[in-house]
Amino acid sequence: MKSIRTVCLAANDVASVYKDFRRAFEGLGIEVITYVDQLPKSRIIQQDTYNYWGNKLVPKWFRDQYFSPKNKKVRSLYARVCKLLNDLSVFLQFRKIIREADVIIFFYNSFYEDSRDLELIKKAGKKVVYIFVGDDARWYYGMKQDFLLNGLDAYDYGDDYDYSVDGLLHRIRKIRSAEKFADVVFSKREQSQLQIRGFYHYPMVVHPDDYLPDYRQREKCPKVVHAPSNPSIKGTAHVLAAFERLRQEGVEFVPVLIQNMPHSEAKRVYQDADIVIDQLFIPGAGKLASEAMAMGKVVLGRMAYDKYQQGFPIEDCPIVDAGAHTGYVTLTRIIGDY
Repeated sequence: MKSIRTVCLAANDVASVYKDFRRAFEGLGIEVITYVDQLPKSRIIQQDTYNYWGNKLVPKWFRDQYFSPKNKKVRSLYARVCKLLNDLSVFLQFRKIIREADVIIFFYNSFYEDSRDLELIKKAGKKVVYIFVGDDARWYYGMKQDFLLNGLDAYDYGDDYDYSVDGLLHRIRKIRSAEKFADVVFSKREQSQLQIRGFYHYPMVVHPDDYLPDYRQREKCPKVVHAPSNPSIKGTAHVLAAFERLRQEGVEFVPVLIQNMPHSEAKRVYQDADIVIDQLFIPGAGKLASEAMAMGKVVLGRMAYDKYQQGFPIEDCPIVDAGAHTGYVTLTRIIGDY
């Protein structure tokens, strides 16, 4: 294969990983360009410098249905024009990216919902890497069956989740397209129930230069931080119940719940923590656990070391195993174990 000169990161900057991959590739002398479906609006996300995004070429009046005409026919026509312009914007940028990039690395999505772009990229002689990061591959009923068979607690996605066959088919289409056309596939065991092709394990990466280790620990009244991106999936209700029970029992500690905080501010809170609680349902570690460990903190999260083989060596993993129904007992032990 010819040398790689340009890599494109697309199409969802999940957990703000673009900036970490960018620096890694640029450190190897490889140019990086980026594309996102939509510019992030969340205050939590630490945005990268995006070269392209879905509606970049769409005039302001037609972006995300900028206004809502009162007349029903006019409103319908306006919506169709908006969609047409958005599709054209994606198409023109897609063609440009294919010409520029030697390798395209996808996170969560590709350029099109039906994944038809993967075959076009391969026909253009370019390499494709597909990284599944969670619910793009994870199907509720597949996860539930897998978890219950292995003695784990399943979790609920709430009313906004598409539990229908359409939700299943959407994931199947995306997964099979990636398995057919990608040169390399990354995923995790806990989200791979629908996958049939072998894949490499995808750890949640952080750039070490962004995190200053601080190994000091408060001997008394430690600060315990929980920062859920999705409270129902991360088990936040169980964390808060454990906090309340410990308070009632007179255990001295400082509970901190972080929500809707800019990432730069959240990192300062992590830096001052003694104990960080990640997720209590999904086996493995999320971005929060990686960040906290990079800072030298004690991390609690669901690992299920004795129940769930995750497909890679975890014998020396320092994360303390804590689940939805064991979080209180585990946290009690850790707070008392300076």
